[in-house]
Amino acid sequence: MTNSVMDDAQKVRAPWRKAYIFVLIIFLAYLGYRWFAFAMTQVQRSQQSDLQEAIATQDAEIAKAYESEDFVTYAAGKKLLQTNTDNGWLERLTRVIEIFTTLQNLGGGNVQFSDFKIDFDEISLKGTVPNLSYIYANNGVIDQFTSLEFITNVTIKDYQKEDNGFEFTLTADISLDGTSSK
Repeated sequence: MTNSVMDDAQKVRAPWRKAYIFVLIIFLAYLGYRWFAFAMTQVQRSQQSDLQEAIATQDAEIAKAYESEDFVTYAAGKKLLQTNTDNGWLERLTRVIEIFTTLQNLGGGNVQFSDFKIDFDEISLKGTVPNLSYIYANNGVIDQFTSLEFITNVTIKDYQKEDNGFEFTLTADISLDGTSSK
C-alpha cells in the first residue's frame, strides 16, 4: 500500500478513534460516578447504624435514669417546687395552720370536728351534730364553711346516725392563697 492510501485510511479512522476515546472516557467517568455513589451509600449506612446504636444506648441510659431512686426524688422535688412557686414553704405551712385554727373554731358548742386532713387543694374532716338541722340550716355548718374566703365546693359525702347524733364527712376545695382553687 502506498503512503497516500494509508494516510487516507488513517484519516477515516481518526474521527472514529476520537469518538471511541470520547465514549470510553464518558463510560469510565460514569463508572467512576457509580462507584463513588455506591461508596458514599455504604458510608452513610455505616454511619446510620452507628447512630442508631448510639441512640439505643442513650435510650437505655435514660430509662435507667428514670428508674433511679435519685431521679424519682428529683422529679418529686421538681413537682413540689412547681406547685409551690407562688409562696415559700414556710408561708404555706403558716397558712395551713391558720386554716386549721379557723376550722376548729367553726360550728359552736353543738358541732364537734375531728380527723382534719388539709392538703394543698382539698380538706376533709369528720364532724358530729345532734341533728341534721345544724348542718343544713341558715348559718349551719355548710353556710359557715362557704363563707370562708379560701373554701369552695363544700360537700357532705355521707352521714350516719350515732348514739349522740349524726356523724358526717365534709370535703371542700381550698386555696392557700385565698383564691378559688378549682
